[in-house]
Formats: sequence, C-alpha cells, structure tokens
Amino acid sequence: IDSPAQYLALLDFHSRHERWAYFMNEYESDTTRFLVRLFDGEGCFIDVGANIGLIALPFSKLVAERDRAAPQIYCIEAVSANVERLQHNIRLNGLEETIRAIAKGVGDIEKEVQLQIEGNLKEGQGTGTANILSDASDYPAERVPLAITTLDNLIDEGLISREVSLIKIDVDGYDLNVLKGAKNMLSYSRPIIFGEFMEHCLAWHGQSYTDVIEYVTPLDYRVYRRVDNHFIFSARDFAGYSSDLLIVPEEKVETLDWCTYM
Repeated sequence: IDSPAQYLALLDFHSRHERWAYFMNEYESDTTRFLVRLFDGEGCFIDVGANIGLIALPFSKLVAERDRAAPQIYCIEAVSANVERLQHNIRLNGLEETIRAIAKGVGDIEKEVQLQIEGNLKEGQGTGTANILSDASDYPAERVPLAITTLDNLIDEGLISREVSLIKIDVDGYDLNVLKGAKNMLSYSRPIIFGEFMEHCLAWHGQSYTDVIEYVTPLDYRVYRRVDNHFIFSARDFAGYSSDLLIVPEEKVETLDWCTYM
C-alpha cells in the first residue's frame, strides 16, 4: 500500500475495508496523517481496535520520518484472526521492535462479553471488523465469547508503557467503556484521545456523546466534535452529531488551535 506511507500488508478480500485498502491503494490516509500531527513524540501511541494494522503501520513510518526515531506503538486487538494477521504485517515491515500487538479486548471492567465479527464469522474463520454486543442484545448473530480487561490493568501488568501521548479508539460502540477503563491513566499520562464514538453504535449500549462529555469533564478534559472532512473540531454545535470526537486535556487545548475552535 502506498498511502499515506508505503508499507506491506497481507489482506483478506472477504473484509470490506481490506478490499478498499487494496483497490484504493490506501486506507484512511487523512486519519493517519492527522494522528501523526497530534502525536507529540513524548510518549507512546495506543491503537485500540487496531485490526490488522492499517493505521499503526503507516503511522509508525510517518513518525519515524518526521522525528528520525520510531515511536512505541501498542496495538490492542480482540479478534484472534486479526491479531495473527497484524503480527504477520508487523513482521513484513520489520517493525517488531516498534509495534507490539496485544491480543486483548478492553472495556470498563474485567468481564466476559460476546463479540460479533464482520461477515458473522466464527472465531478463526477470517479477519474483519467486530463489535461487542450489549448485555441486553438479542440480535441474531454468531457470538464469539471474549474475556475483556481494561487499559489501566494492561499498564499495571507492564504490557503497556505508563507514558502515553495519544490514543486512537475505534471499537464500534464500546469506545466510552474503553475510556472508563483508563481513568487512572488519563489522570497521570494526560493523553490526547481521538475516537470514532459513533452515535449509532454508542446507542447499542445505552450511551451517547453526552455521556462521553459527562465522563471526561470532571477529569479536566474537553470534548470536540468533528465538523468537516478536513479534521476540524468544535467544542460546540453538537446538533446532528454522528461520529468522531477529539478529547483533549485542558492543559493541552491551546496547542491544538490548528484543528479546534470553541
């Protein structure tokens, strides 16, 4: 794949976004470039819902070109087939020392959940996007049991560095739960967070963007919604919100005036 940086990836054409990456010769290039600009290089980057690495791989290469040093990246992925493919793609690009794949699902607490994989696949049948089903869901699907933990636990266990600069979250509706499981880390590392937080998917779990605001505001974070296709974010005008939130520590707000406004 050539954009936003040239990298190698083994793709599965059964997965929609992997077909897109192949035929378009890129995958969310603007998103990756935006994340690179957000990243201050002082700590690590955590990619929650990393899938097969189509964000983390070019992110690593672009930051290394900019900073002349490879960033430490932790890719958290729950689907076993995705983890296997992610590890393969890391090796293809010689990034074993830079990118660590963590085969875990994360949320607000340690518990057992059920996962649905794109294409209604059983575990091990192939790669794809996935979502954690709500406890009350009776949606007819091939359900994959999954034990989840929290970001705070992964840090306490030494699987992730305590020095976190940037977090990307894309977990199809479980995004707020991921943040709730990182409360300690948010208090001491003060990372910037960019996440999908899709309103439609949050509703599966009885949540909305207002719950995100209510959760992070007491932690001295400010929430911005994406307002156009060029990664500009506003702290107001949430009417009609669909997806993409930028969550910024109050002490870092002024450093992001290039992409945010009140």
